[in-house]
Parts: sequence; C-alpha cells; structure tokens
Amino acid sequence: MGKSGGKFQIPKIFEWYGLKFLNDTERPVSGDNPELYLTGGVDKDVHALLESGKYKLKSIEWGWALNEKY
Repeated sequence: MGKSGGKFQIPKIFEWYGLKFLNDTERPVSGDNPELYLTGGVDKDVHALLESGKYKLKSIEWGWALNEKY
C-alpha cells in the first residue's frame, strides 16, 4: 500500500475480493471499506488516517505479467 498526502494506492485485489477481507474472522473490519483490513500492518499515523476516513483511494492495476513468470 502506498500513501502520499492522504491518498492511498492499494492493489486491485481489494476491489475484486473486498467481501472476503470484510468477512475475515481472524482480522475483523468494521464498516464497508476493505482497505481497513490493512490497519493491522501499518504505522500509527497511517492507521489513524485510515480510521478517520479522510483519504482518497486509488486502485493499482494488477500486473498480470507476474503470473507468467511462475
């Protein structure tokens, strides 16, 4: 996840599988924003910004070429 000035970039997978992140019983997320799943692995400033909801979100296009290597 990249962050710059209240803007976050997250992988497209959060759009595709958002419900899976929201319904994960081991790392529950409150609300309807799958990106909040990431709050467990970020520093306290990023965590506070995500919790505040005062950010803009952009999805990073998936690099399908990575799949071809394996």
